[in-house]
Amino acid sequence: MYALKVETVSTFNSQTNIHTANQVMILNDIKIIGNLVNDPEVRFTPKGTPVANCSLGINETYRVDDEKRQITTFVDVQVWGPSARELR
Repeated sequence: MYALKVETVSTFNSQTNIHTANQVMILNDIKIIGNLVNDPEVRFTPKGTPVANCSLGINETYRVDDEKRQITTFVDVQVWGPSARELR
């Protein structure tokens, strides 16, 4: 198992004029900290843009009646552009 601290911030702000109406698209920022489950698989689109796919395992520990329990959540992650190239 690999230990990886992932702090990815993805922000896309664009202003587009369509038929005299202004549209603004804003996506949420997300930070996920977990363990890398497997090696990232990097591929390239036909235009040469790198795309990486990987999975993260996020462990959460809690107590119920003095009994320690652990649950693991798996998250599939897809990274585009220069950040994907860095995962190789």
